[in-house]
Amino acid sequence: MATLKLRVLTVVWGREFVDRFLKGTLRSLASPNNLPALAANFDLVYELIAPQADIDHVKTHPAYRALADRVRFSFRPLPTGHIDTGNSMSHWVLWNEAVERAKRDDSYVITVAADHIFADGALRRWAELFEQGYLAVYCPGMQVVAETIEAELSRDFGQEPVIALRRDEMIGLMFRHFHPVMLAMCRTSPRWMAHPEFHLRGVPGNGIVQRIMTSHSVAFNPARIAMTENFCPVEKLDQVAFEPSWFLSAEPFFKYLNLYLRPWRMDDETMSHYGVWGDGFFLAANLREQAHTYTYALPGQSIAKACLQKEEIASGRYVAQMQAARKIHRVWRTLHENGLLAAARWLAAAHLMGRLRRKLAVRGPMTLLVPDDPAMVALGRENVEQLLSGGARALIDAVRAHLIEGRAELARVALYARLMIAAAGMRRGARDADAVACRAVADPHAERPVLLVPKPPAGRRQRG
Repeated sequence: MATLKLRVLTVVWGREFVDRFLKGTLRSLASPNNLPALAANFDLVYELIAPQADIDHVKTHPAYRALADRVRFSFRPLPTGHIDTGNSMSHWVLWNEAVERAKRDDSYVITVAADHIFADGALRRWAELFEQGYLAVYCPGMQVVAETIEAELSRDFGQEPVIALRRDEMIGLMFRHFHPVMLAMCRTSPRWMAHPEFHLRGVPGNGIVQRIMTSHSVAFNPARIAMTENFCPVEKLDQVAFEPSWFLSAEPFFKYLNLYLRPWRMDDETMSHYGVWGDGFFLAANLREQAHTYTYALPGQSIAKACLQKEEIASGRYVAQMQAARKIHRVWRTLHENGLLAAARWLAAAHLMGRLRRKLAVRGPMTLLVPDDPAMVALGRENVEQLLSGGARALIDAVRAHLIEGRAELARVALYARLMIAAAGMRRGARDADAVACRAVADPHAERPVLLVPKPPAGRRQRG
């Protein structure tokens, strides 16, 4: 069996972040089952991209000198003006350039941010997953307060070039230095995070339960699996591994303050609006990751099975409702993109006024029969008031009447369309043929239903 090619990548600039990288990240990577284990068992290169002055500073640090005789480093000086160093998101440009180099070399990539602190064995675990045939690895970094965790690490490890943390010790550090942004992602928080990438539920006195709503892979082979520019795989999802946390992300105390400063809660109404957020951030790989529940127990504690099951069920309900809101928004977007504006407005009304996501269980493919705009506009005032009254119960019933499980063929939908039109109380045209003749709306987006829309009679202009 050929030795795996591994490339660890770090992008860093600025003395503040370089010092953070040297104090925490590189010293934790120097633990026995991280870089040293990979260098001893694989074809390993550590590629570090930074301004030349920062590279020179790294080379003087004891942590680098302790690794230099065992780990092959490749330093790539960052040319002046290549990126906007005042924009922290510019690091994605450098990440993607480095990944392209690794792709040409068929190397497995492990991304290491300059503020990560790793448990001993994290990198070895990911390499083992690659050996088992996985092509990408998802693993969340739990956010901690940089100012306080750095003080504790300095107290406990002094100037030693290596920080070796067992995973349970890393979890203890996480709880002691829990970042406010993590508190904002707890279900009972009075100040919710505007970008709730995690869903956390506390088990009082015992620990927390986590579901991950959106993230990206931290390790992958770009030559063997297609990904977005943010490293989210879009194929071969059976060869994607999902792991609980193996590292911490040390963030300044006031970072992200603008995302949770104002008090608000993820209530029933807000969750319906978050369908647009899910549409933008939930890719197919994220939907798979959402199915995993991770538990983190306080030091010396364990989470009882009954408590764990209770929180798993509750977090599963939350995930299901967020996914339902996303699905409805994706249908709304397809309607809107195809010029079916009246149908899109009615779907939005059912979703926001009638809580459609709670009353419409959709599993697997479905076909949605969509009245065209003239039919929707023809509804009288009394029809509108009836559909929207009483929590939009009649509107919810009408939406249900327009759904067929599975992917229906046009030739087989006519009878159902007649029944649907009668059940919804819609006006028929002069001829039944006009009412049930349908066109299929092209659907360029994945995970969408087939939409069948009545064809307008001859002479009527078709929209979309």
